[in-house]
Amino acid sequence: MECIYFSEDDGTAAVEFRRDLAGLPDEFQPVVTYWAEVMIQRALDLTDLTTVQGLGLDENELFAPWRGSKQPTLTQTLGDTLVKHTHITAIRFPSDVAKLAGLTGNNVVVYRAQVKPPDRVSIVGPTGRKLQTWP
Repeated sequence: MECIYFSEDDGTAAVEFRRDLAGLPDEFQPVVTYWAEVMIQRALDLTDLTTVQGLGLDENELFAPWRGSKQPTLTQTLGDTLVKHTHITAIRFPSDVAKLAGLTGNNVVVYRAQVKPPDRVSIVGPTGRKLQTWP
C-alpha cells in the first residue's frame, strides 16, 4: 500500500532516520528535511490512551518490534485492516526509537489512497516550495 511516514518533530525524525543506518558506512550521510502540511479528518490516534485501550491494545503491543518478525505484529495487522476496510486516512503513533532515545515523539503514517477531499497532504521541500499535493 502506498503511504508516507512523517515524524512530528525534528528530534524524532533524526532518530527515526538514523535507526537503520547505525554502524553502517552511510550512518553520517547528509540529511535533507521535508515537511508536510496535513489536513486530515479521519485519523486514528494511538497516542491517546482511551483509543488504545478501546482497541484492546497496551503499551507493550504498541512498541513491539516488527522488524524481522516472522508474523505480523498486532499493530501491523491493525494498520492493514484499517486501510483495507475503513475510511481512516492516517494513523498517529508513538515512536519506539524516540522512546529508546529518551524522547517523547510521535509519527504519522498517511495512506495515499485514502486522502480524499476535504483531506489534503502537501509535501514541502527545504526551500518552502510545495513539491506534491494529494489529492
